[in-house]
Amino acid sequence: MEARENEALVVFVRPAFMGKVIKFKVSADGTPIGWTRGKQYFFKYFQPGPVSFLSKAENKAEIKIDLKAGKTYYIKQDISMGFLKARNKLKLLSVAEGEKAVAKCKLSKCMEETSLV
Repeated sequence: MEARENEALVVFVRPAFMGKVIKFKVSADGTPIGWTRGKQYFFKYFQPGPVSFLSKAENKAEIKIDLKAGKTYYIKQDISMGFLKARNKLKLLSVAEGEKAVAKCKLSKCMEETSLV
């Protein structure tokens, strides 16, 4: 995975094992882009500019980022126990933190679903 000259690379990583079978769906500006389960990651390229990312579990977690061309962004999906199922929170990581988290994970099967990524 490398950022492209005219696009930003955004990597969603969920390094926690807790809630491994629960799927966290992710959208960008209201459009589905992929999902993770525990110990998984996925990535997508975006045009530069502001984007609102939303991750859905028992709750909805949102993060807004003004993406810059040629940059890589790592967004961690943190998990915690909810009332009926898992809750999530999004956190922007540094490149070093992101690379370390991705190294502990496998690529999400959503990357095979061309309609999502």
